[in-house]
Parts: sequence; structure tokens; C-alpha cells
Amino acid sequence: MAKWAIELGEHEISFSPRSAVKGQVLADYLAETAGDIEVSHDSKEIPPPPEQLWEMHTDGACGPEGAGAGIVLKSPEGVEYTFALRFSFPVTNNEAEYEALLSGMRVEKYLDVKELSIYVDSQLVTNQFNEIFEAHDESMQKYLKLVQELAVDFDLFQITQKEIWVEEVKVKSIEEDSVSAAVEEEEQSWMTPIIEFLTKGTLPIDSSEARKIKMKAPMYLLENGILYRKSFLGPHLRCLNPTQTESIIREVHEGMCALHLGHKIVASKIMWLGYYLPLMYRDAAEVIRKCQWCQLHAPFKGNPFSDWCQELNIKQTFTSVAHPQANGQCQVTNRDIVLGIKARLGLCRRGCIDELHNVFWAHRTTPKGATNETPFSLVYESEAIIPAEINVPTMRIASFDESSDSEEMRENINLVEERREMVSIKEEINKQRIASYYNKRVQPLSFHLDDLVWQKKRSKQGRGYG
Repeated sequence: MAKWAIELGEHEISFSPRSAVKGQVLADYLAETAGDIEVSHDSKEIPPPPEQLWEMHTDGACGPEGAGAGIVLKSPEGVEYTFALRFSFPVTNNEAEYEALLSGMRVEKYLDVKELSIYVDSQLVTNQFNEIFEAHDESMQKYLKLVQELAVDFDLFQITQKEIWVEEVKVKSIEEDSVSAAVEEEEQSWMTPIIEFLTKGTLPIDSSEARKIKMKAPMYLLENGILYRKSFLGPHLRCLNPTQTESIIREVHEGMCALHLGHKIVASKIMWLGYYLPLMYRDAAEVIRKCQWCQLHAPFKGNPFSDWCQELNIKQTFTSVAHPQANGQCQVTNRDIVLGIKARLGLCRRGCIDELHNVFWAHRTTPKGATNETPFSLVYESEAIIPAEINVPTMRIASFDESSDSEEMRENINLVEERREMVSIKEEINKQRIASYYNKRVQPLSFHLDDLVWQKKRSKQGRGYG
């Protein structure tokens, strides 16, 4: 064709290729047969185009071993496509959510999707895109800008927060749940001889055992088939069998309102809650000795750091504080809180803030040694109920009356000042007792005129240094 065009150009003849004849042939055919074609006016309505809305579900998270995300795409026909991402760079949880969202949007854009509905579980991402929250962090502002730029390419684009129900599982499904389920009474236990004597008057065959039962029986009370021990300091104490004993000790030691304390404090708190065990200290020590996290975070015997410094000839210098007694009290409280957080976290290094509320709650519901009162009771004049009391009801739970409870609570709040005054008196008596104990080892020394003494220097701020 090019050669012929060059040859004919000398004679001023232009070459034009002929166009396709398919369209012309079809037009000629329609013109010739126009009268023979019948047009139907009863044509049906054109069906609407199929739904083109895609769904995308994203979730991103980070942990000690790395970060990643998951994406699930759902086509209008219901076909699902699943993607998994693993990030090789450090990110936070919010950044992982944004990375998952942006990765999914890029995939949808590659598939030429025009209508997209996204479901994420991050409240921050959803509300920042919908302009409910404001992005203050620089990285969040950059991520939000990228999402807004990609969203322009879609005809329909919306982000919704998924509704997720969270359930905390305390133990494995293959293990027995000794806390969440109600603990049943055993048929034979240490309570059986006492119950038989109170109900039937039956005594053991052994004369020594029979004599012991007769001496113990007046201290017990049987009510509605449940054995209680009479208490000199408060309501009757519910007696526990071996199965219930382990359940209550574990709940008080490592449950929701627990600080992983020692066996003596745990035993005292169990009795304070309204339970009685014949060998309370021994049983508590046996259960706590099996606690994995208490063994892991137990303090060292002695001071290994001091021994290490002595081996390397390193001199340790300790500073003194202006108020050693108050500082010591703060140190003890902080120590209990830190140890409680460590024991509740176990081997995990994250989630301190999530466990802090439980540790504070355990601290508020644990009786203090100086006053034998809980901080919770000094505010509300009543004690908090822990989950163990629901599974194994105590006397106060069994005698609970909902109709009169609100009125009694208001009366207790009016009388709380008296209880606080009594606690203050107990604290002062305890301080005097401790001071007299330490003063026994102090040798009195009196100063006379012309005696030489050390002068205490004071700084410009008025704080003294010895």
C-alpha cells in the first residue's frame, strides 16, 4: 500500500483505503426490510443493573512477636477473598489498623470496585474518618489523609465500626473451671461428724473422737442444710469442704479481686469474707505454693545485688529521706501494686494499664493489718462482694433482702463517720505500740551546757540536710 501511494503521488492521485463494509451492509439490509419488521410496543422494563456493592472487613494488631493484619473481601455475589499481612516494621495498634485499611483499599481499587462498604473494629479509625474524632498525632494525620485520597476514587465509600462481643476465658476448656461454676457440697468431709451429731445425735465409735465432737458442736450452727461456725467478731462463718476450699483460696489469691498475696493475708481475708476452714493457714500455703506466677516473681533471698557489688569492690551509698516512716508506707503500697501487676500479667510484658484497675480494686478490698478494715468499707460503710461469695454463698448473701437493702445502705453511709473515728484510734494505738517497741532499744542521751553537737545545715529552700 505504501509503495502504491508513492508511485501514484507523482500523478497527483491520492490513494484512500476502503472502510469496512459490515456497518454499511447492515444499514442497507435494515432499509430494504423496514416494512417487514414488526415493532412490539409491549416491551418489558429493562431490569436494573446487578448490585455492585463490595464489603471489606479489616483488623490489625501488634504484639511482642510482631504485627500483622487480616483482610476479608466479599463480592456482590457472596464470594469471599481472604488476605493476611505481616508487617516487617514496628507499628502501634492504631497504625496496624490503618495499614490494614489502606492495603484493602488498594486491592479494591485494583479490582476496579466503585462501591465499597468497610467494617473495622477500631473506634479511632472510624471516628477520625467520619470527622467525629480529631487526629492530633502526626502519623495519624498522614494515615487519615491517605485514606481520604483513596476514598475519592470510589463512587460509594463508607466506614463502619464492627460490633464485637468480648468474653474473657479464665481457664482452658479441657480443665475444670473451679471459679465460674458453683461448687457443690461433698458427701463426706470433716463436717460430716458434726452435722450428724447436730441432726441425729450420732457420735463416732472412737471415744476420743466422740469427746472432740461434743466439745466442738456448740460452736457450730446448722441452717438450711449448711453448716456455720459461730463467730465472736461478726456474722457466722460458712464452713467449707476441701473442694470449696481450693476454689475460694484461688479466687482470693489470683482472682478478679486479688493481689497474689501471702498465705497469712489470704487466710485472714477468707475469714473476713465469712468462710471458715479448720486448717486455714496450711491449706492456703499449699495452694499458693503451686501458683506459677508467684514462684516466677518471688523476691530473692538476701540481696544478690549487694553481694555482686562487694565482689567487684563497688561501694553502695544510700540516701536518707526527710520522712522515713511515711516513705516506708508508700514503698510498701507501691511494692504490693507492682508485684500484683507482675503476677497478673505472668510472662506477658504488655497490658499493665488493663490490669491496674483490678490491682487497685484488690487493694481497696483487702483488710489492712493495722486497722483490720478495708478502704472500701471506710467509704461506703459496707463490704464489696467478690465472685467467690456468689458461687459459695456466705451468711450475708443467704440473708440478703433486696427490698430493705437500699435503705440499710443509706443508713450505713450516715454512720460511716463513727467507723472512721474508730479506725483512727486503732491506727494511733498501733503507732504507739510500734514506737514503744523500738524505743526499748534506744539508749537515752541528755545534753548539758557546753556539750559539742552537730549543727544541722539548711539550704536556701529551707530543706534540711544532715
